[in-house]
Amino acid sequence: MTLGLLKYTEASGGLPNSGRLSGTVGDLVGILDVALPAAGWSIEFTATNQRVYRPGSGNRFRVGIDETTATSGDARLATFRGMEGATGAAPANWIDPFPTVAQIANNAANILKSTTANTTARNFNLYVWSTGFLLFVNISGVSNVWDFVGFADCPPVLSGDAYNTICITRNSTVTTGIGVGWNVGSTSSSGVSALRWTRSFDASVKSTTGAIPYQNNLIGQLTGAPPAQSGPSVGIDMSKAVILDSGATGTSMSGTLGLPKRGFLPFFWIPLHAGPGAVDSRDTMTNTPYNAAATFDLIVGSGTVWAIIESSDTWNVPSG
Repeated sequence: MTLGLLKYTEASGGLPNSGRLSGTVGDLVGILDVALPAAGWSIEFTATNQRVYRPGSGNRFRVGIDETTATSGDARLATFRGMEGATGAAPANWIDPFPTVAQIANNAANILKSTTANTTARNFNLYVWSTGFLLFVNISGVSNVWDFVGFADCPPVLSGDAYNTICITRNSTVTTGIGVGWNVGSTSSSGVSALRWTRSFDASVKSTTGAIPYQNNLIGQLTGAPPAQSGPSVGIDMSKAVILDSGATGTSMSGTLGLPKRGFLPFFWIPLHAGPGAVDSRDTMTNTPYNAAATFDLIVGSGTVWAIIESSDTWNVPSG
């Protein structure tokens, strides 16, 4: 399968302000206004520094971005949610959002664009495709301090899953650092990246909690394993990211609604190592046994958390 993957960075041509993403209002929506339509998305509603974007295929649930400080609380932040519907660009017009405002307030469900509230440009990797996107931002300019968010239809394990769309936001008002540790969706607590499904598999519960399962839920930090390039293969071992659905807004698995393996996050791979070793953000690699045409970007969040992104349009749904 191909999903039409496109990759943008601060050096990509055709972006406003020469590709600048900074801690000022308007930079993010300017970039998304170019990148998402190029992958077949539409800008469904627009207002000053507020947008609702909609994929052109798949489930076609929406993404809402609000860069106004009245909503986000800080020019360095952009409020960010998925939603089932919308009647306008402002958050008051976002219908059935995930996460909900009750789960995470507008000033905490966000994207951190920069740790400084000025026009200092930050490096970023934006991967967009027909039904999703992943955004990684070098928030402070320090080489291996990157934060990330995302939105995607996730190919489901079970047939008949009509709400297999996720939104990964921050759950933090911290603007001076990552503050979330790449602990993706393990709880609903403040300071943890929030992963929400549109609804439970049976559609009875809206905005259910999901997670990318990992030891201590810290992606790339596998205690007891060797660092990257230090194991028996002297390479980088990796696995495609699977997402669970707890079926609740807490940490426990519901026997009725929960699924320990609900879907796969396109293009996102989990390193099977205790940290990146000598790997740095934006290092690249290939994996010939998997696919000789595939290429991969390595992104280090901070310390020993990191991820691998398939940067070529070669990703496919795992079998079995």
